[in-house]
Amino acid sequence: MFRVLCSFFILFLLVLQAEEKSYVFEAKGKFAEELKSLVEKYSKEGKVDVKVYESKDALQKQSKTSTQTILSLFSSNDAEELKYADVEEGKLIYNKQCAECHGINADENRYSTARKLSTLKPLEIVTQLRGYKENYTGQFGGSLRTIMKPHADKLVSEEMQSVAVYIYSIKNGKDMATSPLSSSNNQEENSNEVKSSYLQ
Repeated sequence: MFRVLCSFFILFLLVLQAEEKSYVFEAKGKFAEELKSLVEKYSKEGKVDVKVYESKDALQKQSKTSTQTILSLFSSNDAEELKYADVEEGKLIYNKQCAECHGINADENRYSTARKLSTLKPLEIVTQLRGYKENYTGQFGGSLRTIMKPHADKLVSEEMQSVAVYIYSIKNGKDMATSPLSSSNNQEENSNEVKSSYLQ
């Protein structure tokens, strides 16, 4: 029995080593489009096994353009504080960690929170997330701090910015004709507010 198992194991290792050759090509422009369609055609006909990947650089460039477009809606001070944001990264993080409780469009409150995320400015969201993350004494966040702190603890500053800008983009990203936001516009209104969590 032992010899049979050893034989199968050796055969298994030989099969693993006998991989087919694999090639990676990078092409740009019109030629890339033609090559992609040709490769996909042969793949559909079953003649070859093919995987086509879009360049990560192109995706990052597209994401950066979207982020810059959204940041252009903010005052220069706010845009500077959110300069490390990436809308696409924010979308991934939001959908994975936030959407279940806050809704796909950031307009739901599973736990009866005071305000919906879609009503907050990006810097308010970043401030809230930082508050939860740095809440070592348990004085920030009210009754729901035990729910929010583990989520905030997973995020670094750039990810907090990305989530905040993504949440803003959900509501405002399609309507780019709005005027720039400024946190100083509501400074007088906000000066009377107690700095604490919106979830209290």
